[in-house]
Amino acid sequence: MVRKLRPRSAYDVMAAIAFFIAVAGGSAYAAATIGSGKIKNDAVLSRHIKNGEVKNPDLAANSVGSGKVINNSLTGADIKAATLGQVPSAGHAGTAAQATSTAHANNSDRLGDSLPSAFFPAANVTKIDKDAAGCTTAADPGCSPTALDLGEFKVSYTCNLASVAQPHMRLAVDATGRNANVNWFYSVTPSGGTAAVTDAGSGGGTDIEVFALTPPTGHSDHVVGTIIYRADGQVVTISFTAFLVGRMSGGECILVGTSTKATG
Repeated sequence: MVRKLRPRSAYDVMAAIAFFIAVAGGSAYAAATIGSGKIKNDAVLSRHIKNGEVKNPDLAANSVGSGKVINNSLTGADIKAATLGQVPSAGHAGTAAQATSTAHANNSDRLGDSLPSAFFPAANVTKIDKDAAGCTTAADPGCSPTALDLGEFKVSYTCNLASVAQPHMRLAVDATGRNANVNWFYSVTPSGGTAAVTDAGSGGGTDIEVFALTPPTGHSDHVVGTIIYRADGQVVTISFTAFLVGRMSGGECILVGTSTKATG
């Protein structure tokens, strides 16, 4: 059997060598010339690709979606900030420095969950602070000052200390608005005495007396009260405190309070 496989001549040996070269060379040629057109669609699998060999140039633009990215894996360094759009809920931040053009933050236009209309404008709040001392005649303008002047509603008082035996203080109002009406409530506490409460009201008019005080010699009266003026379109409320001090060495008339006006 061995004798049959022995080459019969040098030509047989050369032929065998040529055959093996042709086979080897043909395989190498085929491996070097296979392109994508020679590969069956969907035939190349992940296991056929060496790990780490898919490079950036191998990826097409917009080829990786969010579903291919591991959740919470991207960091700030991975994102180009200039390409980010505005977050919808941050739309008001662009004008936050300009109070006249920015949208209101939640409840920023409320105080105690009430709208501004629930409060008095500062211009509708007036301080009353009058102090007449050493008055010997009501004709002296300083002894008959106008404590409040709102046009159709005025408050004035007269202080006369000419007589030590009978110091006098009188508070009156003018109510001349359309359908005007005035009501008042006050309590008088004489020095060393008991408070007496008075409440009354009147329609419109001028020089409407609210109270008149004449304490005994050397005594004082203390008055605390409220006056309410109502007319078409407005309401005025005055909270006041008045003192008539009848000292032997000279008396004093003091009126302090606050007026608030509501319109509408």
